[in-house]
Amino acid sequence: MRILQIRSEDMDIDTAAAARDALAPGDAVHDRNVQTNWTSILREAASLRQASIHFDAIYAYGASAIRAAGLFPKRLTINHPGLFDPQHIRSRADANASQDQDVIAPPIVSQSRDELRTKLGIPLDLKIIVAPGTSSRDCGHRLAVHAAGLANCVDPKIKLLVWGQGVEAPPIIRLSRAAQSAHLITRPFTSWQELIALADAALYCGMAPIEKLPLRMVRERSMPVVMTSKSQAGSLTFEPGKIRLAEARAPRFIAKAMYQALTSVLPEVRHGDS
Repeated sequence: MRILQIRSEDMDIDTAAAARDALAPGDAVHDRNVQTNWTSILREAASLRQASIHFDAIYAYGASAIRAAGLFPKRLTINHPGLFDPQHIRSRADANASQDQDVIAPPIVSQSRDELRTKLGIPLDLKIIVAPGTSSRDCGHRLAVHAAGLANCVDPKIKLLVWGQGVEAPPIIRLSRAAQSAHLITRPFTSWQELIALADAALYCGMAPIEKLPLRMVRERSMPVVMTSKSQAGSLTFEPGKIRLAEARAPRFIAKAMYQALTSVLPEVRHGDS
């Protein structure tokens, strides 16, 4: 088949995985990226009128791409709008039994923490804090990098690990290769599952709930999690004491929480925290 894939530029990793899984080996795929602004959406919608006659199917992934494709619905197939798109209906295993409504199972990583670090060339004695998820515009990875630099000044063994995928990833990757940023590690050609599996703790500084699959994996591994707001955990529930909240959304407070997460027993999160 000849397939035209329209993807939102800030597409999360769950939607990206769905896009890849939808393809067959013999499919001829042509990608088009849609930015989040309405100018880009309207421009893409207009171009679909010309492009659609050359393809057997049109797949739209991500909120911006779906908006563009929805303006031109002829011969349109919309697949998996993403876990955070309002059109996506999440299944529930048993709403009365648990507050955790997301029943997607986290990926299984067969290798141990030490095996993964050896494989990726990361020293075993480092204290690795992973910033899970893709580098979208509201994920807070730049703030996490700044805070990690401060934490590294206190303890040089503390390093921040960022996957290095997404629209905000290029400047973070460039920074990780600079001599003055020894506190930052990126691995864009490694699976995000392995990066979470080799870490000692997780950090999220974003303004919105994180992508559910990475956060589920962090929870299943019983890792300490540093966040700037308890609401970022979304519907997922953690073991008592596994979440540490930064006192404020500022690098020095986040750095303090990172250091404490790695060096002390975490206290339970009070219900009044936000």
